Amino acid sequence: MNKLLIITISLLILFFSACSNQNEPEKKVQIPKVQIQVLNFTKNNNFKKVIGTIKPINEILIKAELSGRINKLNFKVGDKIEKEDILAELGDSQGMDALMIQYLDALKSYQNVQNLNSNTENLYDNTISSTNDSLTNSFSILSKTKTSSQLQIDLLEEQVSDAKKVLENAKNNLETAKKTNELELSQTENSQEQLKMNLDFAEKNLENTELSLKKAEQDLEKNTSTLFNTVYSAMTKTEVEMDKIRGYTNSTSNDAYDEAFGVSNSNLKTNVFLEFQFFDSEMKEFKKIYKDYEIEKYTLDEMFDYFEQYLSSERDYLDKYYVLATDYTTAVGNVQQITVDSLVSNIYGLVIGLATQQNSLNQLQQAFEQLKLDSDIALLASQNQYNQAETAYENSSDSVNLLQQKHDNQISSLEFALDIAKNNLVKAETQLEKTKVDVDLQIKNLTNSIENLANTVSQQQANKSLQLTQLEGQSNKTNTQIDILESQLKRKFIKSPIDGIILQKYTEPGNLVNPGEPLFSVGDLDEVKIIASVNQDILSELKVNEEANIYCDKCEVKNYKAQIINISDSLDQITKQGVIELKLQNINKELKSNMIVDIDFTVDEEDKIFIPMKNIKISNSEYSVFVYENGLAIEKTIEIGNIFGDMVEIISGLNQGDILIISNTQDLKDGDKVEREKVRVK
Repeated sequence: MNKLLIITISLLILFFSACSNQNEPEKKVQIPKVQIQVLNFTKNNNFKKVIGTIKPINEILIKAELSGRINKLNFKVGDKIEKEDILAELGDSQGMDALMIQYLDALKSYQNVQNLNSNTENLYDNTISSTNDSLTNSFSILSKTKTSSQLQIDLLEEQVSDAKKVLENAKNNLETAKKTNELELSQTENSQEQLKMNLDFAEKNLENTELSLKKAEQDLEKNTSTLFNTVYSAMTKTEVEMDKIRGYTNSTSNDAYDEAFGVSNSNLKTNVFLEFQFFDSEMKEFKKIYKDYEIEKYTLDEMFDYFEQYLSSERDYLDKYYVLATDYTTAVGNVQQITVDSLVSNIYGLVIGLATQQNSLNQLQQAFEQLKLDSDIALLASQNQYNQAETAYENSSDSVNLLQQKHDNQISSLEFALDIAKNNLVKAETQLEKTKVDVDLQIKNLTNSIENLANTVSQQQANKSLQLTQLEGQSNKTNTQIDILESQLKRKFIKSPIDGIILQKYTEPGNLVNPGEPLFSVGDLDEVKIIASVNQDILSELKVNEEANIYCDKCEVKNYKAQIINISDSLDQITKQGVIELKLQNINKELKSNMIVDIDFTVDEEDKIFIPMKNIKISNSEYSVFVYENGLAIEKTIEIGNIFGDMVEIISGLNQGDILIISNTQDLKDGDKVEREKVRVK
């Protein structure tokens, strides 16, 4: 096909080129002048005319169904008819009376079957209705049972849920109490441990205080004992010295006293002796008491009191004795005076020493008293501290015991509550499971009862359906027989199946006809169709629903508009034509069946570029043209489409506004300089 198109176009181009060359002047060396054409889009309208035949859209051929003779014709060709109109009537045929008798018997049999069917259906309907009532009642009971059971189960499940929450709360309370009690007990035990440490510290402090006091007392006793020994030694020496003086006084005569004092002074001797006797007596008692003190017969306080009294009295004795001894040495005035003076000096020294010792003794006694006071205070403070610590520790022990007892009671109470919660949960779950089992059993029994009733209904319906089916079969059989008989009886009347007109008549009254023999052709001409055969080039350009102009030369209304309703998919092998169908309204009823009319098709194409065929150059099966651009001839390859006379459709290669060179193109080459002579062609 492409080769044929190329050859055709080539021949046409050569033809137009030859025609053009006859009028061209001789070639000149100068730049050729060319005519140009500005390309624009245009439409290519083609009008195609064919002949078509009018046909009714709805045309029916009525045939005889029975053998017989045409008794009567009620319509003629062109008459308007309606559906079920009797067009013709066949005469009586053999066996018609017997056919009528069979028809009446069939009607009677059909009525009997219908009555039996109605009675059977009513009987089964009553039975099924009663069973359905029982079934409905059972469904109602089941629904109420499910509702009440579900409410009961929901309540029990709520109780179980509450019991679980109570149990969980009890567990949490118990666990919290254990943790809290453990923490509280730990804190209390830590406090008790601290109090125990305080008690141990107080006890150690008390022991240290007692040891310190004991040591201080021992040191004081040691110092006191040393002082007592010193006093004892001094008193012993004093006793020796006084005894010497007493010896001297005893050896001196009374005359010597008298001579010394001018009077008899024997009393001096006596007084010295008496004083010594007193001293010696107390000295013996002092020694005895001191010995008893050494064997701890007397306490330190008692010794302090005794020493204070004793030293005080002994100082008096020694003072008196010193005076007497002094007087004695003055009176004697002999060589023994030196010895007595020495003794007196010794006694005086002893008196002073006793005074010093008494002061020391007083200081020691004061220190002892202060020590006792301080010791009592320190010991009392330590004892109080210890007692307080001991009391606090004992109280903490009691607190720990009370707290432990409190905790034990609390845990016991919570564990008891937990046991109660567990028991309540078990009871609730048991009750729930029992209720579910009871409900399931009750629902199962009701469901079984419903299933039995449903099965009964199904069986009853099946029996009903079976029997009614059997009766229906009999009824259908009888009805079919009636329909056949009615059809046979009715087929003597030839009726129209549609509204329309009589198009053709194929028989006359008195003619014998056989089944299948045509009698009439009827159709509706309000809307007609046109059947036409068209060439393939037109057929390819037509589309369904497109319009066409219809021309009827024999009609008052000459022109009509028709619409394409069908285009054949294949062509006639011989004529290479295809069949199309159009429909149109038969407004004035002028268009008759088999009337010939003219059909005009207008093919409107979209905007395209068309150029003269003579301006196309063919080389190596390719098409090209020359366009004018800035004084140059530019060769452009193009793709062509359909050919309309001497014009060719351009598919690609050229655009609107391009300047086409339309003259002197046979000798041009791509890029040649040209001088244009503008000629605008639309």
